[in-house]
Amino acid sequence: MFFFEHHGLGEQESFSHTLLVNQSFPIHFHRAAELIWVEEGEIIVSIENNEFSLREGDSAFVFPHQLHGIQSLETSRLQILIFSPEWIGHFFTEYKGQVPKRPIFSLPSFLPLDKLNSVYAKKSFLYGICDELIRNTEFVRSEFQPKTKMIQKLIAYVDQHYTENLTLKEAAVALQYDYVYLSKLFKQVTQYSFTEYLNQYRISQVCYQLRGTQKTVSEIALDCGYQNMRTFHRNFKQMVGCTPSDYRSR
Repeated sequence: MFFFEHHGLGEQESFSHTLLVNQSFPIHFHRAAELIWVEEGEIIVSIENNEFSLREGDSAFVFPHQLHGIQSLETSRLQILIFSPEWIGHFFTEYKGQVPKRPIFSLPSFLPLDKLNSVYAKKSFLYGICDELIRNTEFVRSEFQPKTKMIQKLIAYVDQHYTENLTLKEAAVALQYDYVYLSKLFKQVTQYSFTEYLNQYRISQVCYQLRGTQKTVSEIALDCGYQNMRTFHRNFKQMVGCTPSDYRSR
């Protein structure tokens, strides 16, 4: 399933590919590494406290446990590779405790996804990406501050409870944080209010189910925590730009 937070946890060598078309994805994190490649259009990628503009042919390399998100600008077509660090274990051992200062670089006009049919082909491709990254940027020490860890815990809590009638006050009590402080901190780190983030996260899961299941729109909305269908349809159209039925038919 397309729940980013779980990538790289269950299988030692998980490797998955996803296509995103005209779709944003809210701030999130996971143990796996991630390669974002822009096939068409333009996006803004947020990684920790930095924002990068990517156009056709640009790529971003996200290290494990980094907070990151994707904002599509009008139209975009993205190839996303998410893989366990073990695939390129020598690289992550060499750069342990460090992250790229500017993890943006260009790739060829296509990704050879249809040719990555063996372990060796996948590792060869990923190590080529590592070489490209090393030649294009310097590395700095990773600073996982207590504030970032707090936000990571809250994001993980959303992943576990977004199907419920979730509020920030309930989350703050469950995580034993001060509500007012957590609200301000979340906005500061992610640029979203908690409600905005929760709606974006829910809509992203709705899109996944619209593509991958035969459930009705109403069933999917309920599955993803929406009790009010009017609110659901308003949020979906505002974030995706069309109705759920139109999105599914595309």
